[in-house]
Amino acid sequence: ADIKAIPISGIQSTSLNDRQKNAEKMASKGGNAVYVEDQKAGLSNVNIGFAVFADSGFVVIHEDNRGVPGAVIGSSKLIHGRADNINMQTSIPLQKDQIYYAVLHRDNGDGKFSETDDGFLNDKESDVTLMSFLATK
Repeated sequence: ADIKAIPISGIQSTSLNDRQKNAEKMASKGGNAVYVEDQKAGLSNVNIGFAVFADSGFVVIHEDNRGVPGAVIGSSKLIHGRADNINMQTSIPLQKDQIYYAVLHRDNGDGKFSETDDGFLNDKESDVTLMSFLATK
């Protein structure tokens, strides 16, 4: 599975409406999808617009590591199917002008997120299901 990085310039030049339409299109095809808007810097929480799971899994917030998901700073409770307006806590405040990733992870069956046991979920093209976002003012 490939992890595709989205450069910061792509985030800034892509309208919010286009990002939401792309996520909704992914969700309508079935399978896995996630949508998150840019978030306010300085806060220790993230609001996920929606997440869709073909099975069950977690939305996990990762720091940026040179254009790909890095360290985990937050995870949701176990989600079955679709969930909207998911408010998640992060272990650190979001830093202004930094990129973060909302990544879907599968559940290994125990209902609790484990970074080592609950791997990435893929979309229909076998790419990791994620959406990057920016921490803004």
